[in-house]
Amino acid sequence: MTSVPLERLFPHVRDPITQVSGLALDSRQVIAGDLFIALKGTRGDGHDYVDEAIRRGAAAIACERELPAQPVPVVKELELRTEVGNLAARFYGQPAMSLRILAVTGTNGKTSVAWFAASLLRALGEAAACHGTIGWGTPPKLAATRLTTPDPITLHARLNALRQTGVRWVALEASSHALDQQRLAAVHPEVAVFTNLSRDHLDYHAHMQAYLEAKAKLFRMPSVKVAVVNCDDPAAKSIESAVAKGVKLLRIGRGKRADVRYFLGDSSEGTSLKVESPWGSFQEPLPMIGETGPLNLLTAMTSLAALGFDLGRMSELITRLPPVPGRMQLFDARVPIIVDYAHTPDALKHTLESLDQRYRDGVICVFGCGGDRDSGKRTQMASVVDRLAVDAWVTDDNPREESASEIRSQICGGFSRLTPHNVADRTRAVEEAYASARAGQALLLAGKGHEFGIVSSGRVTPHSDLDLARTLMERRAC
Repeated sequence: MTSVPLERLFPHVRDPITQVSGLALDSRQVIAGDLFIALKGTRGDGHDYVDEAIRRGAAAIACERELPAQPVPVVKELELRTEVGNLAARFYGQPAMSLRILAVTGTNGKTSVAWFAASLLRALGEAAACHGTIGWGTPPKLAATRLTTPDPITLHARLNALRQTGVRWVALEASSHALDQQRLAAVHPEVAVFTNLSRDHLDYHAHMQAYLEAKAKLFRMPSVKVAVVNCDDPAAKSIESAVAKGVKLLRIGRGKRADVRYFLGDSSEGTSLKVESPWGSFQEPLPMIGETGPLNLLTAMTSLAALGFDLGRMSELITRLPPVPGRMQLFDARVPIIVDYAHTPDALKHTLESLDQRYRDGVICVFGCGGDRDSGKRTQMASVVDRLAVDAWVTDDNPREESASEIRSQICGGFSRLTPHNVADRTRAVEEAYASARAGQALLLAGKGHEFGIVSSGRVTPHSDLDLARTLMERRAC
């Protein structure tokens, strides 16, 4: 087990004796030799669990306020919360300093941009990984993760693990929570990417302006050398104003403001992507449906081209990249089934609009909304489905600690044109929706994407929209 001197973690401390073999933010996870970091949170105060941490073998305590005398060394730091990332970086030997990191923020598209960036780098012969909502590691096989951007200790531990396996590039999703809580301290991203901004996480952020300001923090980080911005998004100018002088700013879009312009058309494979850029032009058919996939792919390509990678070479590779799990994945069943993570009103709108253009008799939508999250978007998502779908099944999607039936009832209250089917069991809802579909229609399973379970009352019930869609597709082959 590796250990470091306490004074390496806190340069102002003079204690050559105490050794720390791990870091812990949760007293229940403390093991012998750990430094327990006591922080006041929204649901509890770590200072109340110092005794438990010591009983479990904590070698030292870091805290934000005065504590009674303790049998182990205590380091008091008034701004301890903002220092956790730096502590983790020192403990793991500054792993980010050995990595080149692209950080992606925005409401939608973060996962796809990070996946495509890592996949392109790997196709170009680079040792690359990604980290975010769908997991962490080297595509296409990722280890599961609970949060888009985890706590700083977990994040630096993973960066260190990737470094030790020879990874030199990491494409990282940066959530608004993480940026607001400084979980990216000592990560040193070289490239900052903005995809878009729409309603989400207003259970955490007081209002949309606060949400936007959290996203903008990424572009103020002093390590950033390249900023890539979707300039067609209404929030783009606010993000651009956060970019420091001397940082290379690249705008992606369809209009004249764009440095990298793109045009979309239909192709036999799905979509045709035409690009005009400072590094040249290309046009390629893509096995993708809609606009968001090609835009996210182009965003990844632009980020890498800004770092010197050849755009022409990348354009030759894009059709061979692995698909992003649960992002507009198409299954050729009796009627086409599309699995998409769309879990915000804006994402669901774009997805349904894209599919509506493709399937002449319309789209049937199966969706729900998560509990313990922004409840205001529930009727908004219902309104989107009411306007753009031909039929709707409202079902459960991670109710967490809320009443699942109440969530469904709130969603159903947002319909005015359609009469939604209210079916709690998601598998049953999908099967009923699929049985009702006719030729010329498509079935959209929205909101779960890559996930493999439904969280309710502290338990996870196994469920995968991807596996269910695959099962329905295989029935056709029988």
